Parts: sequence; structure tokens; C-alpha cells
Amino acid sequence: MATGNCALQAVIEVHTTTDYAPWTNPVPGLPSAVLLEHACRGLPLVSAGEPILDAALELASELAELHRERLMRLDVDGVDRRRRMCVGAIDALAVAALPPPPEAARENPESIGAIVDRLASWCVLAGDACPIRLSATAVAAAGEHVDELCRGYTVLLDELADRSCRLPTTTTLPRPTLTSGRDLTLRRCL
Repeated sequence: MATGNCALQAVIEVHTTTDYAPWTNPVPGLPSAVLLEHACRGLPLVSAGEPILDAALELASELAELHRERLMRLDVDGVDRRRRMCVGAIDALAVAALPPPPEAARENPESIGAIVDRLASWCVLAGDACPIRLSATAVAAAGEHVDELCRGYTVLLDELADRSCRLPTTTTLPRPTLTSGRDLTLRRCL
């Protein structure tokens, strides 16, 4: 393994050896909240050797890149089309990784792909590679949203694992945290 991945390897080792909730994952094949956040923040990831998990992390990373690109573009239709594809692909991976839930299980209001899309959006705003300048207060608020989404995702995984919850059958693309470069330009002109 390359030297640059030592820290990430330590993260993966902790991920597989500790009972601390954000590191553990009750649904084999789906990423834990910590690995998902790392992918959305653009940290290098080592293949877990699980095709569904690796694909989900790659798609999460791509969603973060699309949110970065969205902030810099005036025309975002192509970016949003690609976001929809990534969200749908993540939802398909989640369905493949999960056992069928009972009919009586509560339906979660949001798909896993939609949650990952929102997490990617907030990670971009909370990260060092954000293409727009934000106040320290806005960056801190974005970090709080990331933490909140990670906690909610962890709870959702627990509910999916014990089959008390099921995912929606349709995917809706979440509204981005910040809209687009065009909207930001218009706000600056006002």
C-alpha cells in the first residue's frame, strides 16, 4: 500500500474493529457514515474489495465534485442531470445491498442517494476546497449540517438493518444547499 494511504488504512482498520456507531455499519455493502463523509470530502479511499461499497463511495465522491462544479457554473442543467444519475445509481446499490423490508415497515421520507447528495453538498461547503468564499460562521454551520446528516444516516442504517424501515420507491433530487454560480452572481449584483 502507498505511504499516502496510511491514515486512511488506519480509518478502515478502526472502521472494522470498533463499536463506535459512526464507524460501524449494520448493513454490509453500504458505507458507514464516516467512510461516506470521507468520500464526500475528497479524501483518498482504499478499495474495500466489496463492489457495492466501492461503487457507493465512488458515486459519493462524484456527487461532491458535481456540487463543487455547480457552484462555479452559470448553466447547471448538465450537472443536475449527472447528479440525478448518481443519486439513482446509489439508490439502486442500496436496494441491492438490503434485504426486502416487510410491508408494514415505515417508509423513510428520503432515499439513500438523496441523503448522500445532501451530504456531498454540505461537505463541499464545509471543506477547504469550496470554490466560493464563505464566512467562518457559514463554514461552521455547514460542518454542523454534515454532522447531523451523518448521525441521521447512521440511524437510518440501523433501522434498515433491523427492517423497521424501508426506502422510498421513487428518488427525488434534493434542492442544492446553494443554488448555482449564476444565482450567486445575481445575489452579488443586488
